[in-house]
Amino acid sequence: MSSTNIIAPSAIVPEFLTKDNYEDWVVWLRNYLLGEELWEIVDGTEPIPQATQPQYKTWRKKNAQALHAIQITCGADMFSHIKQFDVAKPAWDHLASIHQSQTEQIKLLPQTEASPGPEGDAPHLFHSASMGQCPSASIQMLLHSCQMQNLTSATHNQAPVHPTQKDNLREDNVSYLPLYKAVDDGDWESAKRFLDDHPDAVRARITATGTTALLVASMNGNVVMVEKLLQLMSAEDMELKDIYGNTALSRAAMGGITKIVEAMVNANRRLVCLRNNFDCIPVVMAAIYGRKDTVRFLYSVTPDVEFNPQISNNNGAILLTEAIRAEIYDVALNLLRRYPRLAITQNNLGDTVLTALSRRPSAFPSGSRHGIWRQWVYSFFWLLHRIAWSASKPLGIHHMHQKEPVHIQVIEILKVICSEIEKLDEAHLLEAKVYFAVVNAAKFGIVEIVDEIIRSIPNAIYTADENGRNIVAIAIVHRQHKVFNLIYGMGPKQSHITPFDNQDNSLLHLAAMLSPYSQLSRVSGAALQMQRELQWYKEVGKFVPPVFAERINKNGQIPPTLFTEQHKDLVKEGETWMKGTASSCTVVAALIATIMFTAAFTVPGGNNSDTGIPIFLHRKAFMIFIISDAFSLFSSSASMLMFLGILTSRYAEEDFLVSLPKRLIIGLATLFFSVATMMIAFGATLFIVLHHRAQWTAIPITLLGSVPVALFVLLQFPLLVDMVVSTYGSGIFGPGR
Repeated sequence: MSSTNIIAPSAIVPEFLTKDNYEDWVVWLRNYLLGEELWEIVDGTEPIPQATQPQYKTWRKKNAQALHAIQITCGADMFSHIKQFDVAKPAWDHLASIHQSQTEQIKLLPQTEASPGPEGDAPHLFHSASMGQCPSASIQMLLHSCQMQNLTSATHNQAPVHPTQKDNLREDNVSYLPLYKAVDDGDWESAKRFLDDHPDAVRARITATGTTALLVASMNGNVVMVEKLLQLMSAEDMELKDIYGNTALSRAAMGGITKIVEAMVNANRRLVCLRNNFDCIPVVMAAIYGRKDTVRFLYSVTPDVEFNPQISNNNGAILLTEAIRAEIYDVALNLLRRYPRLAITQNNLGDTVLTALSRRPSAFPSGSRHGIWRQWVYSFFWLLHRIAWSASKPLGIHHMHQKEPVHIQVIEILKVICSEIEKLDEAHLLEAKVYFAVVNAAKFGIVEIVDEIIRSIPNAIYTADENGRNIVAIAIVHRQHKVFNLIYGMGPKQSHITPFDNQDNSLLHLAAMLSPYSQLSRVSGAALQMQRELQWYKEVGKFVPPVFAERINKNGQIPPTLFTEQHKDLVKEGETWMKGTASSCTVVAALIATIMFTAAFTVPGGNNSDTGIPIFLHRKAFMIFIISDAFSLFSSSASMLMFLGILTSRYAEEDFLVSLPKRLIIGLATLFFSVATMMIAFGATLFIVLHHRAQWTAIPITLLGSVPVALFVLLQFPLLVDMVVSTYGSGIFGPGR
């Protein structure tokens, strides 16, 4: 081991990883990871959970810790090989493959639970890929479910590998190590020399996972290396696969290297149709990894038959659902228009395009989070864009890759879906998971899906979830006012919806429960959050028949009691927030009042010693000074009194609905006015004193004086506007809101 190794700046390992000390480094780091309970992440024994599962956050944190430990203990050269990884296991495995000739004790790529190979040596599809971004955990489930029976039978049909054969395989890998390193480092000159001496190596499997030089170059994203290798290969050579059935095109598609993908497709068009062991074609793999540009290119060159649900396998359905998840809506829309049957076809996870859409609230206009002014402007331009896009279609201007607004694309997708599901009977509606999608859409507040499905299938309004809660009940629990307003506005029809869930909770009970944190966090300040909760409770109270207002649920609670119990902590937080805001603003208001009171008796220029009248009394600037000073004094005094009133309030539940917000609105408004008039008075004073010598001072004085006002507007005015709208505005309830 070289004595010039740099000492690692952390206590994890004594030395950075170099080309010479891998065997020592791996022992040091493994012991560290074992001590920190992170080794299961690196060796693959702890599976990656779904992103929707509670344990996913814990896994993500542990993965980040393990990956960080690997990265910071690598030297610069070694780090360059793994900087593209965002999952610890493939980074660890990649380092092992680089040093495979120096250590026989370290397994090249440990077995994972998802895809066992001969005698357990085969890694998982994702763990062996040298990619940039790792896909979500749901992708592993998808690929695991895609034709696993075929993969297993193919594996079982292989003859068992004798230990001697295994040693020979490793010896072959070692003999190709110079080629592997040259390709991995992007050194074409060294790779070319090796290939000149060994021409057959261009099609040889140079690693234990069956990868060729082209596969390695594709995984590394080396465009020049790929182009050079393609010139030396026949069409059959380009179709060689690794042990998972992935061609170099599939690997490049997973990595999103569109230039490499284009070069390979131009060299061999058959590559786009070759399936891996999971029965997925390259465009599907690109969609699974969210590679938008690559998906668009591969989709344009892949034969239509590959997506036809009546002829091919599930590639069309998988591509459609994964395109929705990756927000490649133009491809999804085009695919649906070509094969509408895909709208009701399940992929291998049992998902349909409708269930995928029902989890994407941000794709719809109702899920866009804009302020009041931005929402108005957005709605106006969205309408104009929609009209312009519709007008362009008869002129032949529109084509698939032209960027339509995302919301327009999604609405069009939804219309195609609904035109298909309205043809289905009850059994096929269940199979297509239409009712499940309605429940999901109600949870996420996607009113467009709920509305379109109810229009297509009126009976869907009576859909209930596993807790016996109908659409309006789900909307109340998850505080989705747009869905609530939609059902509320349906007139007599909504009266026939079941008013209770499995726990005998009425709609008012559900409104009395504390809102989910994801909804509470959208409202600024605990006081306004409590106000929003009261507004929901009051509004649902109008919706519920009086006979249910005092109904007892299975826990023996009536709605008012449940509301008080669920919101007692929020009331305390609201009180703390109100008092903290009022205390801070009281100090500012008192300071302004003191300054303005003093300024009224120490006017600029002074007073006439004989009459006591201000010297500049007859100047316009002086009148501006004295008037703004008086306004600032009066408004700051009023603000101070309002904040004192907030500090001495009783803080009952009902006070958060109107009383406390009203006082805070008046206090903030008068404080804002006092700050503005104080700066006007200050500017007028400077102008009076300096205008004889420098009349140009008016402009910079005005600009500087506007800075504090602008800062106050940026920091506090949004809160003031929110409170005014929430307290005195039209509110969130009512038809069309």
